[in-house]
Amino acid sequence: MQAYLSLPNELLHNIIEYIAYVPTTLPVSPGPLPNSLSQRASPELLSLSVANQRLRRICLPFLFANLKIKDDEDATNMQEYLVLFSKFTKVLTIGSIGYVSKTATEIIVSQIATQFKQLFHVELQDTYSMPHSCARYETALLRTFLAHPTVTSILVHKLPDETMYDVDLSKLLLDNARTSSAYFVPDLEKYFNQGMRLLSLEFYKPNKLDHQFGSKIFPGLKQIELHVDHSGVSFSWLSPLMSTHPTLNELWLYGVRQHRDVPPFISSFIAESHRRDLERFFSVDCVGLRRAPGQSVEGWYVIGLSLLHYDKDATTSLLELLPFVASSFPKLETFGLKAYQCWHAMYDIGEFSSVLACFLSLKTLYLTNVYRLLNFGSRNRKSVPLARLIDPTDTLDGLVPWAETGLMLFSSLLAKQVRTLERIHIDDNSSYVYKGFASRHKCEYLFGWIHVLNDSRDVGGLKLKHCP
Repeated sequence: MQAYLSLPNELLHNIIEYIAYVPTTLPVSPGPLPNSLSQRASPELLSLSVANQRLRRICLPFLFANLKIKDDEDATNMQEYLVLFSKFTKVLTIGSIGYVSKTATEIIVSQIATQFKQLFHVELQDTYSMPHSCARYETALLRTFLAHPTVTSILVHKLPDETMYDVDLSKLLLDNARTSSAYFVPDLEKYFNQGMRLLSLEFYKPNKLDHQFGSKIFPGLKQIELHVDHSGVSFSWLSPLMSTHPTLNELWLYGVRQHRDVPPFISSFIAESHRRDLERFFSVDCVGLRRAPGQSVEGWYVIGLSLLHYDKDATTSLLELLPFVASSFPKLETFGLKAYQCWHAMYDIGEFSSVLACFLSLKTLYLTNVYRLLNFGSRNRKSVPLARLIDPTDTLDGLVPWAETGLMLFSSLLAKQVRTLERIHIDDNSSYVYKGFASRHKCEYLFGWIHVLNDSRDVGGLKLKHCP
């Protein structure tokens, strides 16, 4: 600590800015990044903020830049201490309106909102389960922040109440519109006419989309998600829609394996995998695409991919499949691999990590039921400090630390091999953590995020999920 205190304030500020927030929470399966701007203070920032007065002065702007009101208690506390931090707050998140009462709403509207001098973004979190009686609270909040002089954007997860027909909604961003119909657009148009923008469209029956849909206008649209079923999907609408939506830069397809027609974006990949006799080892579950502004339909490139991997014969198919995937999609940032019916295959963790190093742009890796396929060989997990203490009275608990420790050993090796990697999501409900204990009423399996923490490629963050 003394070494840090000898640094000038400007350098200390840069260091604290680097460690101020925990990594953004991502979905537990491949998909688009969340639109939320909210960030959560890291444990390191909290510790430094109480170390001494000098560090506290540097930490305060980061500590209070993002605030969240989850319930009435938060609103009351914020009202009491607002004078201490309101000048630092830039992003305010308000929890589900169903948990914020009339009293809390009145506090926010009449006393809190006006005190923020640098506030530029507000998010009203998911309100789909909101009681109808709470709608007026949300309307009051929306009207307040729409009129706030420094707020430039408000992220919402549902359409505003119809009573807001007379309000300028140019600050309003609708996070996502989900539908199974191509004819729902009139429901949105009246809000578009008031200035509202839509960030994401999600279709559950995309086979109903035709060329006529391409003429629709969705102000602010950034991404489209299509849940493909056996009926497939036509892309005749995509080119005309792109020409009128310059901000549209991501397209995600889910359930691709359910339809026999291959999407044109990955047709050459599938054809080549068939030629190499690799097609029998996998099926494509999800594809994410991106395009640079102004590019045509041919300008889409793959940034996300999720594969189901099959290997009943205990071959080394992944050692051939993964480099092929990496060379086919050099800009791949998100990759998901789910092992299915791989009963006997085993891979040395060093060899497996080296193969994943072929992914030169990979940031996020999802591994499902893959940990059980790893062979640690001469790498002794017992030479690594345990991830947690062992309860000597619990046989199952005795296995848990070794499983966590082995996974951290593998993740550390992977982080050093794949230099662009930022995070790994583990979901392994078939690992040996609970094998042999099926008759017990308690089990734990590997589930959670592992983050690459710094430039030295250290890893941390895993927590096992408990299953009663």
